Amino acid sequence: MHVKSNIELMSVSKDYGQTKAVDAVDLVVSPGECLALVGHNGAGKSTLIKMILGLVRPTDGTVTVMGHDPLTASFNRVRAAIGFLPEQVLFQNNMTGRETLEFYARL
Repeated sequence: MHVKSNIELMSVSKDYGQTKAVDAVDLVVSPGECLALVGHNGAGKSTLIKMILGLVRPTDGTVTVMGHDPLTASFNRVRAAIGFLPEQVLFQNNMTGRETLEFYARL
């Protein structure tokens, strides 16, 4: 399958009650392109990434990653081909090293 864009967001918004975390973002990241999200705390960078990964449902708009909707079961195959390194990795004190590795492997 030939994918025209790796990531495509069309009019993507996310509201948390009265707070608009992301407001009508349009974005296309084509194969071979790199993207950096830069902004102050609270600008919506993490929320945007969470929507791209399918961890948060957009209030409005559509997200497509490698030709798939991150909120569908078909996206599970895509997850195996992508990586995400968060700004902070917090290890749980109640998990052993093995449990931590298994947890992150499942993600």
